[in-house]
Amino acid sequence: MIYGSMMDKNISKLIGFIDTHRVFPVFGKGHNLMRPVAGSDLAKAYFQILNQPEVTQNKEYVLSGAEPSRYIDILKEVAKNLNKRVWFVMIPLNLSIFLAKIYNLIFRKALISVEQVQRMQEDKAYDHDDATRDFGYDPMTFEEGIKIQVEEYLRKKKETK
Repeated sequence: MIYGSMMDKNISKLIGFIDTHRVFPVFGKGHNLMRPVAGSDLAKAYFQILNQPEVTQNKEYVLSGAEPSRYIDILKEVAKNLNKRVWFVMIPLNLSIFLAKIYNLIFRKALISVEQVQRMQEDKAYDHDDATRDFGYDPMTFEEGIKIQVEEYLRKKKETK
């Protein structure tokens, strides 16, 4: 999951939702692992890869965030940076899937699909050890990156008032 700009399609939506709602539904327990990566870290990595062809040529790299984080911890970190008290409601997976099916039957342009609910249970915490070894890939922590993105969000929100 790439974040770091209010133009991303994931974390920016979470920031906006958490900022404007006091209750946030979590499908399952939120223990699935993720390694969100800042877009700026990807840009630096691409630059490093291009400038070290003797090491990186014809290789593929996983470029993930610094540390694995549970989804619920990502949500809590966003809320903390927004200085918001949010009630995270854990909805059992089977009930979540059932509700998503009904929701998708009722609304043509549903905001979430059954497949998205199911994928929220998958771990997506891939390591980037090869990139670190080959060209010194060292992404910022989610805590550092989300602080920057939330500050951008709040600044833009203030400007539009």
